[in-house]
Amino acid sequence: MSKKVCLSLVLLVGAAISLGAQGFQESFFLRDSRLSYQYNPALAPDNGFIGAAGLQLQDYRSFGLSTFLYPQEGGKLATFLHPSVSAEEFGSRIRPDNYILKNLRYNAFSYGFRRGEVLHTFDLNLHGTLGISLPGEPFKLIKSGTSPGSQSLGRLRGEGDLYLELAYGYSRRIGDHLSVGGRVKLLAGMYGVDYNVTRLELTMNEQVCQAEVDAELDLTDKLLKFSPGDDGYLDWKTFVYKGLGNLPSGGGVAVDLGIRYEPVEGLELSASVLDLGGILWYYGNAASSSGKVTFTGF
Repeated sequence: MSKKVCLSLVLLVGAAISLGAQGFQESFFLRDSRLSYQYNPALAPDNGFIGAAGLQLQDYRSFGLSTFLYPQEGGKLATFLHPSVSAEEFGSRIRPDNYILKNLRYNAFSYGFRRGEVLHTFDLNLHGTLGISLPGEPFKLIKSGTSPGSQSLGRLRGEGDLYLELAYGYSRRIGDHLSVGGRVKLLAGMYGVDYNVTRLELTMNEQVCQAEVDAELDLTDKLLKFSPGDDGYLDWKTFVYKGLGNLPSGGGVAVDLGIRYEPVEGLELSASVLDLGGILWYYGNAASSSGKVTFTGF
């Protein structure tokens, strides 16, 4: 491990057609990683390399176990449903919109070689993202219970994609203190899904509970084809496998840009812009539904 203090900040920026969620990602130890250039093209290894079969998993969320577990006397833990936990205390830990973001990258092949101050890299990756946005009202409803009348539970959104990435990277040292780099990536879209619940309302009285739901589904997947059955509902019997020869389902291009600066000995500053570009999905299935569900004994 290098003894230098590396202060890095990676800025993930999506274009109009974003490849994934936007946000910040800390990268304190990237300087000593062989694949550091995938997060910042300017953080290039000092020597050439060849590699394969590398798996990276990332998980971000706005809530965790501390949201639902509360310490009690005697070193015990209680769930948010315990009477000692007030609805106000639990509600203060729940946001109006709660998110879960997952990122998967499988490096099938990577190769790099250096020519003087320049490093060239080549990669073949399988990249997948998944994002879910959950309204806070259903969580609060479980804690506080229901009351007669109607209330909106907010909107729910889920989206994800899976695509192949063929990348070429170029990084160059400029003097003793500065490095710059960039990567160009050709993208082959395999799978994409966007599920959006636009309305979720709950109406209750002393006898019954009725939920009204409006939802939309957009599935981009040339491997499968689906259509409603005779009863108007989607089920596995309506899905038809079309074969691998129908892929890809979309195509696009993206770029990464990075910079590294060492103002004084032992201190490095770096920043990058990743996945600036997008995929044009040229095949898809779309469906929408609207209905009511009535039940008793809630």
